[in-house]
Amino acid sequence: MTDTRTLYRSDSRPEFEPFTVQPPEVKGFQYDGDLAYEMRSRHLDGAAAVDLLDDMLAIRELEEMIVRLRSGGYEPLQGYAYRGPTHVSIGQEGTAVGGSSVLGITDRITSSHRGHGDAIAKGFSAIRQMSDDELKARVPGSDAKTRDELLGAALEEHVYRTIAELFGKDEGYCAGRGGGMHIGDFSTGHLGANAIVGGSVPIATGAAMAQRYLGTEDVVVCFAGDG
Repeated sequence: MTDTRTLYRSDSRPEFEPFTVQPPEVKGFQYDGDLAYEMRSRHLDGAAAVDLLDDMLAIRELEEMIVRLRSGGYEPLQGYAYRGPTHVSIGQEGTAVGGSSVLGITDRITSSHRGHGDAIAKGFSAIRQMSDDELKARVPGSDAKTRDELLGAALEEHVYRTIAELFGKDEGYCAGRGGGMHIGDFSTGHLGANAIVGGSVPIATGAAMAQRYLGTEDVVVCFAGDG
């Protein structure tokens, strides 16, 4: 009979010799282009630029709606009072939309407690890349006749489910149990927001290590910071 106690023994021992970790040079604020440059370089066309603007405006409108509700700007519909903390990212829409716009459907993100915009942006980016069959699976009741109509219905459904989550409704992405600080949608590569400041960093690191282990070309982006 095998002695199971030996299966978990290790001959490795910790090493306490002094050593130095030399990180590589990290550069910041290196980008020196603008919208005109991106379009001249054919990295972006007019339609894609309008999509990016639409996405940023959608995030801004959603978060301003939340602020107006919380500040008494107007009375909510019955059963739609916004409860719980409110952490918006107004002014940072470009970070969420720009970062998500270059990611594939299976690329992943993690987000912070100010994660409404990240959730909207990653969903928009992924949905626009989906096939017709994938879009139909997201909106099975749609009577769309064209791809544009189908895409519009899927994008609208994404916003609806995001808002439903913020209001604690069953039709939200996490059945209303996550709220604004824990929203996520694995089908679009959003691994979830995190109420703990910095809490999404190790999750992103683990997800990235998994992709390296599996040998995929997927990347993981971590939106972190208090703002």
